[in-house]
Amino acid sequence: MKKVCKFGGSSTANAVQFRKIAAIVRDDPSRRFIVVSAPGKDEAHPDKVTDFLVKVWDSRRVSQDWSGPWKAVTERFVEIAADLKLRLDLPAYFATIEKQIRSKKATYDFVVSRGEYLCGLLMAQYMDFEFVDADQLIFFGHHGQVHPVTYEKIAERCNGSNGYIVPGFYGRQGEAVKAFPRNGSDITGAIVAGALAADLYENWSDTPLRVADPRIVPDAAIIRSITFREIRELAYLGASVLHADAIEPARVRGVQIRIADTNKPNDLGSIIRFEREPGPEVVAGIAGKAGFVRFNLAMPGLHDQTGFAASVFCVFRDLGVSVEHFPTGTDTLSVVVHKDKLCDKTDRVLERLQAITPGNPVEVSNGIALVTIVGFGMANYTRSLADIAEALANEGIKVRMISQDFRQANVIVGVDESQWQNAIRAIYGKFRKFYPKQN
Repeated sequence: MKKVCKFGGSSTANAVQFRKIAAIVRDDPSRRFIVVSAPGKDEAHPDKVTDFLVKVWDSRRVSQDWSGPWKAVTERFVEIAADLKLRLDLPAYFATIEKQIRSKKATYDFVVSRGEYLCGLLMAQYMDFEFVDADQLIFFGHHGQVHPVTYEKIAERCNGSNGYIVPGFYGRQGEAVKAFPRNGSDITGAIVAGALAADLYENWSDTPLRVADPRIVPDAAIIRSITFREIRELAYLGASVLHADAIEPARVRGVQIRIADTNKPNDLGSIIRFEREPGPEVVAGIAGKAGFVRFNLAMPGLHDQTGFAASVFCVFRDLGVSVEHFPTGTDTLSVVVHKDKLCDKTDRVLERLQAITPGNPVEVSNGIALVTIVGFGMANYTRSLADIAEALANEGIKVRMISQDFRQANVIVGVDESQWQNAIRAIYGKFRKFYPKQN
């Protein structure tokens, strides 16, 4: 058995959390490959280390004094090292990093990734594992994509019987350090798991995977089992789960993922698997996102016009706007996009669409939110759509659009932006009875 474990910022926030990580790793000899994030917030520290490093960069970029936020960074690591009684020569590492920050070659990615780097050094000494810098393993191509050589380098470098500590969040592009987007340590963990053909990728944090966002539904049930397809549907509409980029490197190489709680290591957590039998819960997850815009086209005989839909999609393709959904009727076709992708192109889209529907005005509907209800159990539950509609109707929430995928495992409902969180609460409440009681 081979497991790759990623520990997030809440898990590395202080010496107490370091000890929890050590206990978790030592409890299972197959946990030999560890990816760590920079220390996050705790009761004594309201700011993440990475937040201070961003301030260091912002000040250094405009030639202002950055000693204050840098001191906050160094003190955090000194505190953890002292509590763990480590003998790592931190002042020497700090001095080297300071010199590099002052250099004209220093980049934003380099500066903000030093929290993971220093955390990895501390964890390696504390665990007596081998530290392997991520810039020796993770390589980016010219366009920012992970280069395939990355997987070869990881498999080659981490093939001994030792334990290995790899800092998350960054790698190398040419001669420079390059970072993933924030929360990129999840991506590093998935890449390492895929490269090593791990039996399991464990993502440890303090946030269980829940059916709905607990900020919207505080008592939402924990998801115990879900498929990669289901999790992608939820992540697409902003569910607080792993980002798609943090799933794919593991999925495409056949590695299942476990979401686990560092503070409750004996809890079952959540397993993201390739296939599963539908459980009693019917709905595996509910998520939503606001900010959608719908372009509505109506033209008699539209359905008889070969290639009309292709012409419409070409408008969005040519303007670089990705299409999210396209509900249709006999003489109507709507195109739903997100305003972040649309940016300032509304007028150009309208002009191009109007050119292919002469004499038939194109309407624009703003203020739409989409709510997705995901679960293979819906295919076998005859009241899925009825219960969703009833839940919304009972709360006076008007449905502005609705669609269901051919597998009957995903329903997307469009509602007014002001009501999307109420919609999630209403739908969860309707299906609450199907979730097993949890401790």
